[in-house]
Amino acid sequence: MTGGDPEVTTGPLSDEIIDLANAHVKLDKEACRLKNEYDTLLEKNQDLADVNAKLKLQTKVPSQSSLQLQQQVATLQQQNKILQRQVENLDKQQPLTQKHELPTSQFQSAEHPDPDIFSANNAELRKDLPLFVRKINMKFIANADWYPTEQSKMLYLVSRLKGKAYSIIAYGINRNGTANFASTDAILVLLEQAFASINEQNVACLQILTIKQGRKDTATHISDWFEVARKTKLSDNALINHLYDSLHPNIKVQIQNRVMLRQPLPTDLTSYLIEVRHIDAVLRSSNPNYTTSSLSSGSHSSLPLPSTASPPPPGDPMNLSAAKISPVIVWTSSDAENHRIPRNEAEKSAKRNYCFEN
Repeated sequence: MTGGDPEVTTGPLSDEIIDLANAHVKLDKEACRLKNEYDTLLEKNQDLADVNAKLKLQTKVPSQSSLQLQQQVATLQQQNKILQRQVENLDKQQPLTQKHELPTSQFQSAEHPDPDIFSANNAELRKDLPLFVRKINMKFIANADWYPTEQSKMLYLVSRLKGKAYSIIAYGINRNGTANFASTDAILVLLEQAFASINEQNVACLQILTIKQGRKDTATHISDWFEVARKTKLSDNALINHLYDSLHPNIKVQIQNRVMLRQPLPTDLTSYLIEVRHIDAVLRSSNPNYTTSSLSSGSHSSLPLPSTASPPPPGDPMNLSAAKISPVIVWTSSDAENHRIPRNEAEKSAKRNYCFEN
């Protein structure tokens, strides 16, 4: 052993020191390991803190949306309350306004056509007065809710007048636009006194003698004839005679044949007009333009009468008129459908003509 080196001693104490040193080294290593784990845990904790912060931010967004929705709901509820108060106020005001306003359009009757404006500027136009009066009254009946007061009726009636017709009643129209008459009837009476025909019945009785169908279609002729006939106030029997005298020759021939064959004819005017229309329909089925075409010679020819034929009985409405034209036998589609057998030469000839034409 040298003089400068420490003396190494061995023994139980030195072994303990060595063990302690080794243990200290192990503890240092364990401390380093724990320190590293601690640092790792700190990093993880920081990461978790960051994630938690992000989650908190994400949860705040729905909360803000929910708050906005709640605010909108509250606003709408306030608006709804305001509207409810307005509706209640309108309901309170409605009974008051109904007292002064006319019914709304959904409760009004459908508009009835207006009558043509009546002027009475010449004799031809004055003939339309009866029709004008009827149409005015029809308007007031159909649209009664449009004209609830007599004043509103009179003002409407005045609006349908012009020319001489308006001049007659102009004195009764005030400057403020109101009518100074008792009623609409008072205005109509004034018009009738001024423009209606005084001798309407006598004029109609003379006019009905001159009305002839000529080449007019039967429907038009009956309409024109009936307008005059109703003014004559004659009996149905007399009017039937006048109607027969005015008809187209082809229709008269058919009527004559029925009289001679003792087929019953109507005795009231309405039924007689229907019978004439039926005869017209039969004739038009074979010749739609029979009234406008030239009359055939057969319409005026005279053929033998059936031996069994006899004059119409007294009081028959065709008694006078039937004798004005020589009777002609015509075979009709009704005869053909019923398979009627001809009873004489005239009917045989008529049947041959019918078969030839059809």
